[in-house]
Amino acid sequence: YGLSTGPLDIARRARPALERLVEHAEVTVLTAGWGRFILAYSHCVIWNPAAGLEAVTRLERMGEDSGLDPLVRLAAIIGAHLELGTGRLHLAQAWLDKLDRVAESGKPYDEASYANAKVYLLLHLGQPELAVEPAKKALRLFDEAGTYFHRTLARVNLAATHLLLGD
Repeated sequence: YGLSTGPLDIARRARPALERLVEHAEVTVLTAGWGRFILAYSHCVIWNPAAGLEAVTRLERMGEDSGLDPLVRLAAIIGAHLELGTGRLHLAQAWLDKLDRVAESGKPYDEASYANAKVYLLLHLGQPELAVEPAKKALRLFDEAGTYFHRTLARVNLAATHLLLGD
């Protein structure tokens, strides 16, 4: 609460408590990883890219050290969005390459997340003609496995792509 609904101040106030909780020794790697994902996501939403990139780097390392690719996937998704926001498109592409390597083929959410971030990258690069197919794929897969937010975002991205093409 506070990141996708409600006032952002709630997320700002809750973040320090979550930062302490994920450091507890009795917290499992998966639980700590999910907590670190939420921390990274909060920095992305509130727009603190330096803290967000630090958080995704820690999450990525946690996933690699423990052999848990799902944590690396979460890091790559947020990392790509943070780098897109900073305009460092080559680093966004590096996160997308990592996501492509660790994504589970046949998992709609993984494939949709990759396709959706690819749309952003292609639009940033001024290549909307190349964004059409990934935008359609993200829409189809988020309709299958995404939240209402994901489904809406995929529709907005496809519409934006068509607007940029003059369709």
